[in-house]
Amino acid sequence: MLAEDLFGSIDLDIWCDCRKLYACIGGKTYKEKIIYCYRLFMIMHHICRADIESNKDEPSIKMVRYICYMAMLIGENIFRRKIIFVQNLEHVNISEHDFICIDGSRDENDEMLYQERIIKRHKVYTLEMLERYCFASRLLRQTYFDRRQNQCGCVLPYEEFYISPNGHIWLCPCFGELTVSDLISYSPKEAWDSPIARIMRLSIENNTYTFCDRRCHVFWKHKDDETILPRKNIKLSKNPDKVFISFDRACNLKCRSCRKTPYVKNCEAREKTILYYADILKKSGWLETCSTLAIGGDGETFMSKGYKKVLFEDASSVRKRVNIMTNGTLFTPKIWEQLKGKYEYIYIRVSIDATTESTYKKIRGGNFKQLMRNMEFLSDLRKKNAVNFVKVKMIVQESNYKEMKDFVIWAKKLGFDQVYFSPIWNWGTYTDLEFRRISIFMDKEETQMKHKVKECLQDEIFSDPIVVMRWSKE
Repeated sequence: MLAEDLFGSIDLDIWCDCRKLYACIGGKTYKEKIIYCYRLFMIMHHICRADIESNKDEPSIKMVRYICYMAMLIGENIFRRKIIFVQNLEHVNISEHDFICIDGSRDENDEMLYQERIIKRHKVYTLEMLERYCFASRLLRQTYFDRRQNQCGCVLPYEEFYISPNGHIWLCPCFGELTVSDLISYSPKEAWDSPIARIMRLSIENNTYTFCDRRCHVFWKHKDDETILPRKNIKLSKNPDKVFISFDRACNLKCRSCRKTPYVKNCEAREKTILYYADILKKSGWLETCSTLAIGGDGETFMSKGYKKVLFEDASSVRKRVNIMTNGTLFTPKIWEQLKGKYEYIYIRVSIDATTESTYKKIRGGNFKQLMRNMEFLSDLRKKNAVNFVKVKMIVQESNYKEMKDFVIWAKKLGFDQVYFSPIWNWGTYTDLEFRRISIFMDKEETQMKHKVKECLQDEIFSDPIVVMRWSKE
């Protein structure tokens, strides 16, 4: 179906697809401007950075490369006059045929993104978005020529729709940074069946699973082979069966495993953008038709206006099922009064990571006593079957692995349904040296668990049916 586009017709082409590209460089240091220009040159000429970069490159070599490509971009632009570098967009006359490129990693660009894209309806892209849309054909070639075959049978990208804090769309968290679209430039319907989404699903149909993280549990029993498997023929539904909403990063805790610095409050523009995403989802009708609505995972659910709008305020009729991810510190009787009666089935997952106050403060920094009171309240709701399923989660690391046994005992005492242990992952918040120290594994591939953790797991309590571990028990 996509073979005719194998060599590039699905790629966004800045030279042809826009009249002018307004590149916002306000607030950047000189070094940041150099790297920005380097990345922009790569994008405009469809050169993948992975082809010329190496982790072994010395910083001086990298900087020389950046400067050379920046010089080429500026020199070329003297003749072609395609890119206009601006500090901000005030007093700039932008037409419907122009593109705007901003740095999505800078919080100060939230206001610009909101005003230009949502209010003025201009075509605004972050560098990350341009890199994705300009290299679609490369992704297609990657899975088209992938010789790996895997019979795990996973089809989640045909069922799930994830919305991240910057409006980007995933079809599965195991695709890592490979987003398929965004809610800034496209509707939910367009994002669900975008060209990149089709490429991701092609890797499922042809059994290569090219873009999947092999650490995912579905690959534990199914290793890659080169024996050709029968091609899948999966029909894509008009709407996703499961909608995962994770568009608000604001959180009342400060877990180092999630982010380097606390992020407790959104600016006004970010808050408006989040509510805009919530309105788009309401208009799509998906919140009423999906079999499962999952909320949270990147910020605290009961702290967010956007999450609560989707969860409570927009629920005009009883929905089917909700999965709520929370840290539990704000799950109070007042919150329950707003939630009860809105869903046929309520599933709550609480991330806790500790059984003692000292460990909790070290890892999460919250009010442990308040959390325990809230968990007692949640336990009462579960015993009355007002809440249908409760999972408590521990991110296992050097600081808390000795509390795993007590965590299971505590959860059984409160009558919770599942205890979930997951190894800590490095989301870019630790240096390699720091992560090796706190990880429960000796290698990045998570195949060799540290001996002291293995010994801890020998206790028979970990054979209890309520215990689930996100690592292979082999």
